[in-house]
Amino acid sequence: AFVLANDNGKEKEADKVRSRRTTPKRNEDIEIPLSVLQALEADGFETGRAEANKRKNSEGSKKDTPAGGSANTVRSRRLANRKEANNPKKGPAQKRRRQTDGPQDPAPSKRAKRSSSREAAKKIVLPEIESTAKHSLADEFYSQHFQRASDGSTIHLVASGLSDHDKAALAQLVRKTKKQNVSIKVSETFNAKKTTMAIIPTDPRSPGVSRLRTMKVMRASLAGIPIVSPEWISHCTGTDKVQPPSSDMYIRTLCSKTDTLADGNSSVSSTDGVALLAARLQQKVDGAIPKTTPTLPLHNFYIQLCGVFKSPRKSDVQVLLRESGANLSSSSAATLKLIQSPSFSSRTCTVVLLFDDLKSDATCGITAAFAREVKTAVQSHPGRITVANPHWLFDTISCGVPVPCDHYEPQSARAKELWVKCR
Repeated sequence: AFVLANDNGKEKEADKVRSRRTTPKRNEDIEIPLSVLQALEADGFETGRAEANKRKNSEGSKKDTPAGGSANTVRSRRLANRKEANNPKKGPAQKRRRQTDGPQDPAPSKRAKRSSSREAAKKIVLPEIESTAKHSLADEFYSQHFQRASDGSTIHLVASGLSDHDKAALAQLVRKTKKQNVSIKVSETFNAKKTTMAIIPTDPRSPGVSRLRTMKVMRASLAGIPIVSPEWISHCTGTDKVQPPSSDMYIRTLCSKTDTLADGNSSVSSTDGVALLAARLQQKVDGAIPKTTPTLPLHNFYIQLCGVFKSPRKSDVQVLLRESGANLSSSSAATLKLIQSPSFSSRTCTVVLLFDDLKSDATCGITAAFAREVKTAVQSHPGRITVANPHWLFDTISCGVPVPCDHYEPQSARAKELWVKCR
């Protein structure tokens, strides 16, 4: 029996209410019929049912509203989660596909910003630099670069084509400076963020011109890394410590294998190409040109590699193209999508089909159908689509600016036909 007290202090004995079990266990709740509770409440007794309902309602509201936010906050979070589910972030594969498949149509706002930036880039004309000014600006940029490396106590070098005598002299210099404040470390691979200088022999007939044009020095030229002659080794050996290079020790341009450039019969100067790229970087430092101004030679080019590319290796060509500022097209379909898009007419970019040196049409990398589509596009966009062999890329790096494709005829018959059509 349960004895309950009302507000007046009266007691009333409730009928015995048995639970589902005959003998309930200790601390086990006993089920009281609702009719009994209602009758007791009608007589003015407190049964605790109102407090239980309030507690139950408060617990339910806590479940509906997570801790740390109101109902409006919860609703906004749910909307944000739903929006994120409908618009998932792009994974690495999608990002790579966007980079390799060529330019795609962006959202309207992004398209407007991109078109305005293209127009701004179109209006920017880099000022001409005289030969002596190129050298002085480049030397200033090189001096700052060398000083930063000296402050870090290590000069990182890469070497190409050194004679046995120069190799022995460099090894001796490395040993002598090992325990000094500034030491020298020679690396086999080029690293634009780490390499301080590159060393390569000069052409005995042309001071300031490299005798070779290797992968290391081409990458150094594009990155604005100073390239010096082996004379710098002798200069440091005489004092048994690391010395900054003098102006006459710098390589000003890389050698060219194209007779037209070497003879000076091209519309593009083949001299001071290395100095020009470094001078442009110094102009950005000085504020002579905006820091966002593209100065790499192929910043507005889209390149499709056509063929096997065994020599030079395809991976090396891709590295040089990217470091030259070019955009790589992943396939013929991506190239056709670009040149056949309605927006191609308003763009200022140039498309180059870069063929390897193989002579067979079977390995030239394009089909006859693709060649026909390109010929049609050339008629609609003259001068915007060109064809060349790999030496066009190397000479462009040597000159520091894009060179015309007129003297870079490919080897396969199908590629030659396109090259003639694009001239």
